[in-house]
Amino acid sequence: MEIDLEHEVSRVSASLLAFDRLAHTLTFRPRGAKPVEIGVDEQTLRNWLQGTLLAADQPASHAFPHERAIELLVRRLQELHEGGQDPFTPFRDRLRAALTPSLDFSSRPRPVELVS
Repeated sequence: MEIDLEHEVSRVSASLLAFDRLAHTLTFRPRGAKPVEIGVDEQTLRNWLQGTLLAADQPASHAFPHERAIELLVRRLQELHEGGQDPFTPFRDRLRAALTPSLDFSSRPRPVELVS
């Protein structure tokens, strides 16, 4: 079943969260505060939602999995915001980590060739 993520994110979050597929942005609108935005494509957002759902410590609900994931994501963003943090910090860190090479071979010496 293909889900219209733009529509579902807005609907399930009661418009606290908005995803714009074309602009590649996810916007969190905390009540009474300035909106916060992060650049993200649809596949990355789907991965975040899946990770949020898999990491949930709470019992399963009768909601559809994508609805539950959106609810949990909104709750997490709200908690970070209420704690005085940028709610997208963990996600910005993930994006940076994904763009950073994990192994840098440029500073390592080349392997020695054994000649027999």
